Amino acid sequence: MWDGVNFKLESAGFFFQEMSKDLIHPRHNAQSQLFEAIMVSTGAIVSHPWQDRFYYHLDAFLAATRSIPDIIQSCFGKDPKVDKSWFSALDPDERKRRENFQSSFANYYLRFSKLPLSRARVVTLHRLGVPPVEVKIAGRWGLEYIGGPVARVPSAESMPVAAGRDPALLWAATQPPLPVQPGPDDFDLTLSSGAVKKLFPECGQYLQEARNLVEKAKEISQREHGSKKLTAPPAG
Repeated sequence: MWDGVNFKLESAGFFFQEMSKDLIHPRHNAQSQLFEAIMVSTGAIVSHPWQDRFYYHLDAFLAATRSIPDIIQSCFGKDPKVDKSWFSALDPDERKRRENFQSSFANYYLRFSKLPLSRARVVTLHRLGVPPVEVKIAGRWGLEYIGGPVARVPSAESMPVAAGRDPALLWAATQPPLPVQPGPDDFDLTLSSGAVKKLFPECGQYLQEARNLVEKAKEISQREHGSKKLTAPPAG
């Protein structure tokens, strides 16, 4: 049953990678550069709808990563949410092994559930519907653009026109708008304590914590179950 755990861990890694890719503007994609050059020559703005993807991938990353300890518990331990009649129907040896696994795994499970992004997952899946994340992007003309999952920042900006400015600046203000482009360091995560941390390092640490948890669970499983039979938990 480790295949399912590994699949979920790989899913979490995939969504984290996609979050980084979402911020890469098409101008940095070799396949898009020629198209962008043609579009820019006409005065058009090459669209980069990163907001339509980034926050969905973040949401999926939180859900996939937080589900890992639950899957481990269900497959190898005694999950309190699984039908008690199913557990009672297992042979006594498997029940005892699962109970021993659960006893050893419980503190690791609890620690993981208290990590900052585990709590952020509670916010987005059970409380507000969106992760507690904010982006602040410094514009080219002194403005700061602030947004989040439901408060989108503008996709482009133009230089403000002010009377009496240098003619060269006035000419610059007539040029096509430039994209408002975020970087990984522009995203902040608000913790349940009210503290604010950078999102991407927290996500990277959260994914590593999940990997460490899987390795620890495998050690416990080898000690308690070895190669003995385990019954797959019910699907419903």
